[in-house]
Amino acid sequence: MRILVFFLFIHCLNISFINGAILSEQEALLAIKSAIKDDPFKRLSSWKNTTHHCNWSFVTCSSSSYSPTVISLNISNLKLNGTLSPQIGFLKNLQNLSLQDNYFYGHVPSSLPLLTKLQYLDLSDNSFSGPLSLFVNMSELRCLFLRQNDFSGTISPEFSKLQKLQVLVLSFNNFSGLLPYQLGFLKRLKSLDLSINQLHGEIPNSFSLLTNLSYLDLSNNQLHGEIPNSFSLLTNLRFLYLSNNQLHGEIPNSFSLLINLFYLDLSNNQLHGEIPNSFSLLTNLSFLDLSNNQLHGEIPNSFSLLTNLYKLILLNNQLHGEIPNSFSLLTNLIVLDLSYNQLTGQLPVNIGKLTSLFYLSVANNNLIGKITPQITGTLIFSNAYLNCIFQNSSPLHTLRLPTIKLLFFF
Repeated sequence: MRILVFFLFIHCLNISFINGAILSEQEALLAIKSAIKDDPFKRLSSWKNTTHHCNWSFVTCSSSSYSPTVISLNISNLKLNGTLSPQIGFLKNLQNLSLQDNYFYGHVPSSLPLLTKLQYLDLSDNSFSGPLSLFVNMSELRCLFLRQNDFSGTISPEFSKLQKLQVLVLSFNNFSGLLPYQLGFLKRLKSLDLSINQLHGEIPNSFSLLTNLSYLDLSNNQLHGEIPNSFSLLTNLRFLYLSNNQLHGEIPNSFSLLINLFYLDLSNNQLHGEIPNSFSLLTNLSFLDLSNNQLHGEIPNSFSLLTNLYKLILLNNQLHGEIPNSFSLLTNLIVLDLSYNQLTGQLPVNIGKLTSLFYLSVANNNLIGKITPQITGTLIFSNAYLNCIFQNSSPLHTLRLPTIKLLFFF
């Protein structure tokens, strides 16, 4: 009976045991503060044992009047410098932990997985290190942000255990090795960002199982192979970044099924073949960057159906033929870069109808002729900056107008 009373007493005071130690939530928070070596703006000055910790800044407690417990700790963007105390594990009811944009360093404490109720964890923009395996048993996690730290090694296949995970951001670290195909089993995942690491190998076909995905960023790695045709199953995808890898092969025609796609960046790879005519079905597309590949053929006339485009970048490919007259229908276009290709003919007069255009570059092609008043007459009033170089045998001249800069060969 005495033992039962003792444990009820401990529970009411929100006291936890770790390795035989007993610590209250307030003591745990003070230990966290103690491990912080520099608080330049004194943002944690309210953390004193003379007041109840539920009244401290950046601490949120449950609404229970009987026994409130800490459910959220958000000390983001405070420029704190130090380590994360292992006593964090005593906050056993914590659901939200955000330390983003500080100067924390060192290993993530091994006591972190003791926070079995944690749903949201953001350690981004610090200098944390340590094994990723630490996180794979935190089964209640919905969102995990580890962006821009010093984590390294491989991405554990055991992440597939986190079946409630909806957001996984591991970008700006030093992860290497293959993309684990087991990530494709995270069926609830809506956002996956593995960009700016040292990952290599092919993109697993299993990623096509992530049918709830709306954001996928695998850019700035060392991935090779072809873009999986099965990506066409990701019909909820709105943002797709595969740039700055070593992907080759053709752009899958099946991309036309990604009808919700808003932003597509395939730049700086080794893609070849023609631009699929089926892109015209991506009517929600606003940003398209296919630059610095080995694409050839003509620019599809059907691009005129992409009326929501505000940025189209096709520079540094092997595209030939004329610039489609139908580009005049892209009235929302702000940036158009067709430079460093093999385009011929003249700059279409009706480009002047693009009154939203801010930047136009057709440099280093085989265009001929002059920029006509029909073009400049409208574009001057759009406050555009044009970098239009027409290659011919005559010397370069620059025509300076009040709000426009034109570079071309006469």
